Amino acid sequence: SWRREELAYLQQNEKGKMNVNQTIANIHLLLLTNHDEQVESLLHTLEPKDYLHISYWIRHLEEQQLTPFVLFITENITRFFEYETNYYKRKEFVSFFLPYMKKYYFRIKKTDIFEKFCETCLPYSFIYYSNYLLQSGKHKKWVELYSYSEIELDYISSDDMKIVQQSNPTLLLPLFTSIVNEKIENKNRQNYR
Repeated sequence: SWRREELAYLQQNEKGKMNVNQTIANIHLLLLTNHDEQVESLLHTLEPKDYLHISYWIRHLEEQQLTPFVLFITENITRFFEYETNYYKRKEFVSFFLPYMKKYYFRIKKTDIFEKFCETCLPYSFIYYSNYLLQSGKHKKWVELYSYSEIELDYISSDDMKIVQQSNPTLLLPLFTSIVNEKIENKNRQNYR
């Protein structure tokens, strides 16, 4: 088929290092010709600025073909953060990949890796991670996440607080203490003026 011919041509003519366009074409043709096992080594030749190309495959591939892409993003997210310094671009990148990562890691029953990925992606994964902790019954970690964040505690959903309260009300004490201290501090600032 023309796909195999093009793949053979690309692989035959790759003298030295391939440019990003050749790498992407090579990965795409490997997927189209069912040579998925060769994809991982090519992914590692991508530079962090090229990681966004992975979003195409993540979005369009069958679930069983996602493994090299999900593992690559999991292993290289910090490289992307080192490259991309813009907060909003980082957040957009993480927000795009999180649902796919969650689905993949839940399917293979490795939620601990998903949780670690969310931790690595903080603060960009804050809401997603918070929801995951709450839904997983990891209420102590959920409280710790909010306690150590810079989010104003008034903005915590009362529904979320009720879920933790029903599970273990004493877990909320640090949050309530922080809320009270914050209110006192703000009131003192206003009186000082």
